[in-house]
Amino acid sequence: MPTQVRMPDVCFVRFDRMPGGKLPGEQVPAMVPNLAIEVLSPGNPPAEMERKLADYFAAGVELVWYIEPRTRTATVYTAVDRKTDVAADGILEGGEVLPGFHLPLKDLFTRAEGTGEPI
Repeated sequence: MPTQVRMPDVCFVRFDRMPGGKLPGEQVPAMVPNLAIEVLSPGNPPAEMERKLADYFAAGVELVWYIEPRTRTATVYTAVDRKTDVAADGILEGGEVLPGFHLPLKDLFTRAEGTGEPI
């Protein structure tokens, strides 16, 4: 997809995916993240998010998190057709992309509101 640009709200890229193992200098580097994170809003229609999901995995993204602030939940995708719903009291895990990473959704939203301890 040479003319398609997809930029998630947040992403994680391992150094092995960075050209020459260095941070790129471009504002929009031509690289595929290992993890793409989208923070959903009412302006994100389901059809758009389905297209983004398909594009991410077609490009080589390994893990996608859709964060739903209204319900304080998340959906974790390991493939277009493989998802796990994470409840408000659940934990986001990094899986094989970020081994050992665990973030309780409750902590994420508490910090986002500025009512918790800084990270």
